[in-house]
Amino acid sequence: MLDMECGAYRCVFCFGIFAIKLPRVSKLFKGLRCNRWEREMWKKWRLIFRWKNLCPIVLSDPTGFFLLMRRAEQPVSFDDIKCADIDYYPDIDVEYKPENWGMIEGMVVCLDYGIAEADLVIQRRAYLKSKIDSFGVLD
Repeated sequence: MLDMECGAYRCVFCFGIFAIKLPRVSKLFKGLRCNRWEREMWKKWRLIFRWKNLCPIVLSDPTGFFLLMRRAEQPVSFDDIKCADIDYYPDIDVEYKPENWGMIEGMVVCLDYGIAEADLVIQRRAYLKSKIDSFGVLD
């Protein structure tokens, strides 16, 4: 069974244990940027800061045309999110509303951690780079 849901910048198609995120044609550049930022968060920043609650990316394209992720079970409650071990520094900068979260193998994971605005991506990247020294990791 194929389920589809569209957000402001991307459409998500869920099938089996996977979900694929594609940019909306009407918001193409912002959707591409969201996918690229989630890819960067998963491949780079998650490893540096040891974030465990990002929904796993299985396969992604560097241009942002698609992200293949694990499919998470929903819904989760606000209490599920509050009880999860997501007290990170620096934080993962996501909205803590239940529809942005799901459950994979008993763990609460953030499903939407994309950023659509170019200036916000630049600011967030600079902020995360500034925190690397406190983790003893070189960029």
